Amino acid sequence: MKICKVVIGISLALCVLLAFFLYRTVADAIFYSPGWPTVRGVVVKSYVRTVVSDGAFPNYWPEVRYVYSVEGIEYKGDRIFLLEDGRGHSWSKEKVQKYQLGYRIPVFYKPGNPQISILEPGGTIKGVFLSGAAHFLIIGILLFLSSALLWDHQRVKREIRRQEASVK
Repeated sequence: MKICKVVIGISLALCVLLAFFLYRTVADAIFYSPGWPTVRGVVVKSYVRTVVSDGAFPNYWPEVRYVYSVEGIEYKGDRIFLLEDGRGHSWSKEKVQKYQLGYRIPVFYKPGNPQISILEPGGTIKGVFLSGAAHFLIIGILLFLSSALLWDHQRVKREIRRQEASVK
C-alpha cells in the first residue's frame, strides 16, 4: 500500500516538473528570445532530413547547422527555433532555402548560456500548441495512471475491510 502512495507522489511530481518545463520553454520562446543578443553566424550544413519508420508516412525536418562566435569562443548550433511551428516537406524545404549552405545569418543566443542558440526568435500560437500538446498528453497519461492506481488502492482497502468485518 505504501508503494502505491510513493508511485502517486512521483507521478504528481513529474507532472509538476513537466508543467514547469513547458512554462520555461514557452516563456523563453515567446517572451525572452526576441531580446536575446545576436551575432553573425555561417550555415555549414543545410538539407531536408527524411525519416520513415515502419511503413508510416515520411516525416520531413529542416536540418540546418551553423557556427558562430561569442566573445571569441566558437559555438555550433542546429536549432532554428525553440518551439516547432510547422512540419512537412514544403515547409522544411522553405526553411532550408532560407538558410542555405554558406549563408551569413543572424544567430540569437541565450545571455549567460551562449551555447543555446536559435535563428528565429519568438513563437507562434501553433508552436505553443504543438509543444503544449505533447507535454499535456504526458501529464494526462501520468495523472490517469496515478488515478487508476489510487482507485485500485482504495478498492483493495475496501476489500480488506470487508473481509475483516466478515471474519468478526
